[in-house]
This record gives sequence, C-alpha cells and structure tokens, in this order.
Amino acid sequence: MEKRVKGKSIGSQFFAIQELLLLVLAYISPPGKGTISSIDTGALANLALVSRNISDAALDALWRSMHQPDAIIRLLPSDSFELSRKERWDEEANPQYRLKRPLKPEDFVAFDKYASRIQFIDFSNSSRILGPGCELLPYIKEFRDPILPALRDFRWEPSVVNGSIGAFHLLSRKASLPSDEFALLMWSEIEHSPVESDGIARSIDAFNDPTLPWLPDVKKMTLRTLHYLPAVRTAIQSLSNIEHFSCDLRLTVSLFESLAALPRLRFMDLRWLPTDATSTLRLEMSAFAPLYACSAMQTFRVDVDMAQLAWPLLSVLIVAPPRVRPRPAPDVHQYPAPDVHLYSALWALATHCPRLRQLGIEVDAEVTEAFRVGTDEDGEDSDDADSSSSGHEVVMEELTLYCSPCGSDSALVADFLRRAFPRLPASAFHAYAMREREADKGRWAMVSALLDSA
Repeated sequence: MEKRVKGKSIGSQFFAIQELLLLVLAYISPPGKGTISSIDTGALANLALVSRNISDAALDALWRSMHQPDAIIRLLPSDSFELSRKERWDEEANPQYRLKRPLKPEDFVAFDKYASRIQFIDFSNSSRILGPGCELLPYIKEFRDPILPALRDFRWEPSVVNGSIGAFHLLSRKASLPSDEFALLMWSEIEHSPVESDGIARSIDAFNDPTLPWLPDVKKMTLRTLHYLPAVRTAIQSLSNIEHFSCDLRLTVSLFESLAALPRLRFMDLRWLPTDATSTLRLEMSAFAPLYACSAMQTFRVDVDMAQLAWPLLSVLIVAPPRVRPRPAPDVHQYPAPDVHLYSALWALATHCPRLRQLGIEVDAEVTEAFRVGTDEDGEDSDDADSSSSGHEVVMEELTLYCSPCGSDSALVADFLRRAFPRLPASAFHAYAMREREADKGRWAMVSALLDSA
C-alpha cells in the first residue's frame, strides 16, 4: 500500500479549509439578521468538533443571530439560576429567571466563548412569543460590559410584562453598540410593577431617566412608539453616524431641529400615529421648518393619516422656502385636501436637496398656470423669475405623490415635474388620486404618459 505523503492538497493551495467552510456557510446561511433554523444546525454543531478552525467558523454561524434571550442565560452555570414564577402572579403570568446565588467571575468561561459571537438580536414579539431571560441581563452586565461586544443589529420591543425591558443593558453608548442598526418598538409605557425584580427595577429607572441619552449612535435607527420616549432629543443631538432615520411623530416638537443638524442624514421616513391611537399630538407647523435644509437628503417620505391632522399637511414647511407663511390650522374633524402647492413644495425640495433620489409626499397639483421660478412672500414675481430647471443633480429613483388632486391640464403638471426633476424616469413616477376624486386617476395617468414621451 502506497504511503500517503503529508503536505498540502492541491485545493488547499488556493483556499484554506476555514475560508472554504466560510464560503459554504455564507451560501447556506447568508450573513445578516435572518435565522439559520432552515438548515441542519446539528450538522454545523458536528463540524465544530473537527478542528479549531472549523469549530470557530461553525460556531460563528450558529451564534450569529439570537431570537430568544434564554440562550444567553444558559451560558451561565446551571447552578446559578432557575426558572421561577412569583407567588403573587396569576396562572397566566410569564415565568422568569432568577439567580439562585450571586454570580462570580469564574461563571463566565462558556459565556465568553459563545456570547462574543452574537451579532444580530431580535427581542420582539413580531414573529413569535418572546421567552424569559432578559431579566438577568442587568446582573450579567456587572461582570461583562458590554455584554455582547460584537452586536451590530438590535431589534427590541421592551416590556415589563415579559421582562424584555432588561435588554436595555445590551445597549452601550461607551462601546457604540449596536454598531449598525437599532429598531425600537414600544407599544406600552414602561412603568414599575409591584412584582418586579431588582434588576428589572434598575432597567426601568435607567430607561426612563430623562438625563440619560441612551440611544445608540448607529447608522440606521427606527423608532416606533405610541408613547413619549424619554431624553430622545438630547440623545439625537449627540448622534454623529446616523444616515437612515425612521420614526412616528409622537415625539417632542423640538426633535426636528435636531434631525436637521445630523451631519450624515440621507434617509428620513416620518409617520403619523395609527388611527386607533389613544390621543393625538398637536404639532405646530413651524416645528418642521428646519428639515427642508437637509441638503444631503436622498430619500424623504412622509406618511400621514389625514383624519389625524390638526394642521395643514406638514410638508408645507418641510419643503417650502422660509418666506412661505404658515396657514391657519383647519378643524381637526375635517378631512382636508393636501394644503401644499405642487409648485412651491417640490421646487423647494429639488433646489435645496439636489441629491434627493426618493420622495413620497402629498401635494395639491390643481394648477391652472405655467410655473414661474421665484415668487416673494406676497405672491408677486421676484427678480429671479425665469423658466430654468431646478438644478437637481441625480436620477430620481422614486417620486410618489399620495392622495394628491390633479388639475385638468396635465401638461402643466408634467412640464413642471420635468423642470423640477430633469432626470426623472417615467417608471419612477407614481401618483394616487383621492377616493372622492375619480377624475384625477385619468389626469395622473396622462401626466405619466407625458413624462414617458419626453
């Protein structure tokens, strides 16, 4: 029998075995925040027994995403915690973990090996019921700060009922964690409960502390909350990395001044509350004035339920020059048409935000005269009135006009759109008529046809 010669194989001259395995793992489990439950995790676990290099690659794939907090807790010694139910809880109350003894430094051997691999956390009830475990994170942070040093993406639905408020301690402003993306979904106020543990009580106090700006300095932030978020303006003022910001409007009025000052902001998505919200926050129109000056903006969407408006469409000052005067607020019980003129609104956006690529907004396009550039605050033509284009620089990827009336002369509207956004493909333009104005459907269709023929 021929003796095998030790040495590198032909394949290993091109790919190290760890690199080859990583290619396979990347194919069956693409990097990202998705779960790998659809593949054979048992096979991956067996790969971890082959060699140190393969073990590291397989374990990285297995521990990359986390959807249940108890997996983190079970990295502690089994004699240090137990699953229990408070005596005063009713039968349907969620069980929670509690410490059987104080934690010690030597309890973190397994924890350090696996927790450091976690990059994506989804502790919400979006797809499944969140189990217990977050309630012990405050105690873990006393020994490991940050708890998850590789955390990149964190989706969090804090609640006192299931203890998920304890996940507050996964955030770390000092270590800039999470590093890429943070999504907060908060559907109830975070208040103290008579049966809470000491760790949960500390989490609630820290979350509600108005002097503690705990929002992480991430690139992408989504805030969905029906309730006021403490210290949000102070936190946003200290952000420097955020490029993508999405939120509803149940926040302080002064928030928008802070948003306009964010140096890297390119994407903004503002939404009003659901129609079944318990109360309506009335905002002064002037609060939105600073936003039109975000010259680096590439995507801007405003999604507003007209039935909730206590003022004309908010975009009247977001996108209009400072010389446009605020209009009186209509009766909140009315269902008004958009009160922002096509010409003043979109022209201001096109000129002030020359890099804008995506825009969704409501406008009033019932125009009867051709557009002229430049009017003063009294509506008279100014000295710079001419027929030039806006100077908008980039190809528009999307221009969507929501529930917008359209005038009978579609050619006037199409001509204006071509001048405001010279590089607007017809395929990127979408307009929707109001339900009670059926004639607008045909008018907007004609606008699209004229853009397509240009």
